[in-house]
Amino acid sequence: MVRLNRIIQQLGAELTKVREQVERQTEEYQALLNIKMKLEAEIDSYRHLLGGIDDGADFSLEQALQNNVLSRQQN
Repeated sequence: MVRLNRIIQQLGAELTKVREQVERQTEEYQALLNIKMKLEAEIDSYRHLLGGIDDGADFSLEQALQNNVLSRQQN
């Protein structure tokens, strides 16, 4: 019985470590995804500028991000 309790405690400790690793990896993934989205939005804004699209409005990073999010939702 003592042996089984020890095994259960070890498994609980391993599970805690794995959960911490998953949480850390999720945070890193989210940070990378945010960077990727910002870069895609910036590239999109440059494409619009290079393509001669100029409707007189200021094309900000926020607008590019919104356009990027909207286009992702539509796909």
